[in-house]
Amino acid sequence: MSSRLTVRNRILDDIDRGSAAAARVDLAILEAIKFYVAQRFRWNQGRSNFLVSQEFTSLSASFVEIDSLRLQRTATQEDPLVEKNWKWIDERKRDTADSSEPIFYAIQYNQLRLYPEPDQTYSVVSAYHYDLIAGVSSLSDSFSTGWLGEGEQMIRLHAQADVEINYIKGPESIAEGQLHLGQSREIFKQLRRRKNRQDGAGRMEAWI
Repeated sequence: MSSRLTVRNRILDDIDRGSAAAARVDLAILEAIKFYVAQRFRWNQGRSNFLVSQEFTSLSASFVEIDSLRLQRTATQEDPLVEKNWKWIDERKRDTADSSEPIFYAIQYNQLRLYPEPDQTYSVVSAYHYDLIAGVSSLSDSFSTGWLGEGEQMIRLHAQADVEINYIKGPESIAEGQLHLGQSREIFKQLRRRKNRQDGAGRMEAWI
């Protein structure tokens, strides 16, 4: 797995620029990761268990989207919670003192909302899509996650295209940048196909 420093140095070598361009390359790497944050890959999905005991539970800053939520009844039994929107819950919530075992959930203002409101503490299991760089304004030289592992080529080419098109400029650099941007997009498609095959046992997820 590459580090940010390794990726930066490779881009600097490829564009034949010295350390004066290092800061701009570092920014391009961060921006390339941010560009793809909303997309699902094998390295930015996960599962977690946590406890809920009230109607609203704050979600972490790294939260992007919940894929599924299951109420853990016992060590061997989990029941799926049904996703609704918060307006649907508002229309049905009459007595604020009512509480019971939750059946439905919604995401509202970066909070998990359960309905009915829990009458005790429950353990839930979540499958989710998360942001590995939430709140990050710069990356350390040692930064190394799936973005610079399995996704390294995609991120590197996207970042290099950014530098060539928006920093170096000039007809030749812009042409090179467009080429690298196209290569990055092709790698993106390959990574998405790999992710979809893993998630769906060969069934492809529709995406544009």
